[in-house]
Amino acid sequence: MRPRELASEYVNEHARLVADVLTTDVLTVAEDASPGKIAELMGKHRIKRISVLNNGRITGLVSCADPIRALVSVEPDLRGVSRQATEKCAKPFAPH
Repeated sequence: MRPRELASEYVNEHARLVADVLTTDVLTVAEDASPGKIAELMGKHRIKRISVLNNGRITGLVSCADPIRALVSVEPDLRGVSRQATEKCAKPFAPH
């Protein structure tokens, strides 16, 4: 078998579908949720992203750095904390 055929066979035998790995118990927030509330939910549920809904439709996605940036925009004294917190967002959560 040629390398291309071997690669294709491997992918076909080991491929996974999005449906095999997606999260079905999704945490969401409304568009009017406060950055503080979003940060609280992310910490409590140990997640880094939350879908934003309006009338049951996804209108956006908030990452863990977004609420931090929003808080710093109104509280410039938090800039040092912001840098540390956004660096933590880049790291995976430790297992429970």
